[in-house]
Amino acid sequence: MFTTPEQYVAAHYLPNWYSLIPDLTPETVCFTELEGIQDKLKKLGWDGFFVKDFVKSLKTSLGSRLEHADAIDVLMAEMEKFRGRIEGGLCVRRLEDFRPETEQRFFVLSGVPHSPIGEAVPELVRLVAEKVHLPFYSVDIIQRTDGVWRVVEIGDGQVSDLIGWDTETFVNVWKAEQRDKI
Repeated sequence: MFTTPEQYVAAHYLPNWYSLIPDLTPETVCFTELEGIQDKLKKLGWDGFFVKDFVKSLKTSLGSRLEHADAIDVLMAEMEKFRGRIEGGLCVRRLEDFRPETEQRFFVLSGVPHSPIGEAVPELVRLVAEKVHLPFYSVDIIQRTDGVWRVVEIGDGQVSDLIGWDTETFVNVWKAEQRDKI
């Protein structure tokens, strides 16, 4: 295993990495106490919410994007139905207007960020690598409609799909890491 269990959770659970990069990602509030969550969301005063548990969003049924706090109970019930449980608590993210076709995944290995297609690594990913000190993790970024790039998610690279990567490029990242250690 390349990472310790503590390092795994540091990348895998949103509350653990959010505090390292709050200026680079949508505003997020995490709740472990879910009693009265609807009122808590209303008090935020946001126009909409993206809701996930500490690990994943709901990609089935009504999805994770809510326009009104009143729908949170249905979303939580759907999350428990399709995922079996809500892991850790809820992370509620302020909606930002993203361009979905711009989402990209990068990997950071031993502090060095890597691009899936051999081009330059975006400055945003370099900033994340400077602030998040873990042996291996993924960084997903997306562009807002105003042109600003944002971090959508950090994940433990061991459980991240190779979205946008071909296997050979990914393997070469690891080969280069091994050569550097020799």
